Amino acid sequence: VAHAALPAAHLANLEATIVNFLLNPLIMIGPVVWTLGFAASLVYYVVNRDAPRAAGRTSVLRYVGGLALWGIAGFIAGTALGIGLLCTSADSSNLCGLGGIFGMGPLASGVAMLVYAHRWAHRAR
Repeated sequence: VAHAALPAAHLANLEATIVNFLLNPLIMIGPVVWTLGFAASLVYYVVNRDAPRAAGRTSVLRYVGGLALWGIAGFIAGTALGIGLLCTSADSSNLCGLGGIFGMGPLASGVAMLVYAHRWAHRAR
């Protein structure tokens, strides 16, 4: 019975190490990825807005609306995933949710906006 508790203790220590390793980089990388995803989405629109196919002739309001919906959905999903991953350890601190809100949320939102813009531009060509 004593041997069964040993792997669980190592697993808890490993989870705490992973959380501590990911928390600060996620909080720093998330907003950068969001900014790059948003900027790339604007570039995709400017480059492909006059495309000959109908998808390229989307109004700016429709494009921004779709971009906002994808960004919000990505933020919600990323935040939930980040909080779920970072706050499941028994040793997680009371600040573990910040990694989800300021790290995974913006990261997933930036990726979602980039995917939306890429798909829109691909349809426009």
